[in-house]
Amino acid sequence: MDLLGESPPGYTNYQRYTFREWISFVVHALVGFVLANALFPGLWRDVLVLSSAPTETAIFRLLALAPEVGFGLLTVVIHEAVHYAACARLDKEPQFGFRWGSFFGIPEPMPYVVSLHHHLSRCECFVTFLAQLVVIDAVALSVSLVLAPLSSVPSFLGYFASVALLVNTASATRDVHNAANVLRFPGGTKFINVLRDDIETFYCVPTVETQ
Repeated sequence: MDLLGESPPGYTNYQRYTFREWISFVVHALVGFVLANALFPGLWRDVLVLSSAPTETAIFRLLALAPEVGFGLLTVVIHEAVHYAACARLDKEPQFGFRWGSFFGIPEPMPYVVSLHHHLSRCECFVTFLAQLVVIDAVALSVSLVLAPLSSVPSFLGYFASVALLVNTASATRDVHNAANVLRFPGGTKFINVLRDDIETFYCVPTVETQ
């Protein structure tokens, strides 16, 4: 069964939307490395030391990071929730999903939010891709720069704001790549997602007569 059907009147036939995944992976790694080093100086040195430490010591040190890991996971949940809220605000009936990806050969859990069988404009795609980056990073930066320096504010608040900033910004690299990519298409382009063996995205552009 053709899940796409016919493109809207005045539009070309649907074409498969693609972009260079490897660019997102490389940027994801670079942003994560640079931002982690900026927010948590010495982190990578500690990671190298930990990698050569006895197993029991490494496990103990990793367990000590449970609060950071837990807050990082919470940030990912909020990240997807903002995606969902932005998509729902546009009446596109978003859905939560989960799949396994690969980050340089390392299995990586990938929660996602998707709107199926709804046309999205370039602007709507742009908003849904970047809403979480703007909202969460704005809150994290506000806490770090405005609240954390106050003597009456607990020091851990600024620390965990930095954790959220790192996790959210690194997680958003694929979204930013997609947001930049959709701007290459002509005004009036419509995008649509369908679920087959995996999520597939297609687009159609206005014919010359309707532009």
